[in-house]
Amino acid sequence: LRSGRVAALLTLPAPPVLHLLKLGMASKTAKLVERAGRMKRYMKRGARGLYGGKMIQFGNQVSFAENKTRRAWKPNVHQRRFWSETYNRFLCFRMTTSVIKEVKRLKHGIDEYLMTAPKVLIRYPKALNMRRRLLQAHRKQAVLDAALVPDAAQAIAATVDAPYKPAKMLRISNRGMRSA
Repeated sequence: LRSGRVAALLTLPAPPVLHLLKLGMASKTAKLVERAGRMKRYMKRGARGLYGGKMIQFGNQVSFAENKTRRAWKPNVHQRRFWSETYNRFLCFRMTTSVIKEVKRLKHGIDEYLMTAPKVLIRYPKALNMRRRLLQAHRKQAVLDAALVPDAAQAIAATVDAPYKPAKMLRISNRGMRSA
């Protein structure tokens, strides 16, 4: 999730596993996306936060006498808030510990996670709406940056080939989008 191609992120709704590996995403994320694509039924609670593909797992609790009792392992979910450079405020989400670690590892935090995580792993409507607005703001900024360069075709080609690294994060307010 650290790097990816801007054009690929903006055009592909649910990238296949091989494409994720080409983008440099971890094989763990690729496996989660593949599993999410195969799922016929999702855990409903996963649509109320950022679960990162985690679901309830079922198995047996085995006693010393090797008696087996069915049990469930639920995702480790916490309520966390992260500072958004684009929204210029804290964003509060229910998220699993694996997503918390991922957001802390990324340079631009929750903004970068929402923009680069595969769409099949984000099922929370609030997060999807924020993702859509973030991508709109950065598309608009990319067009404005391309207009400033004399040869716009070279500028767009440079953004397609370069890994995703915004020069500056945008701010979204009630009055519209503006650069930080």
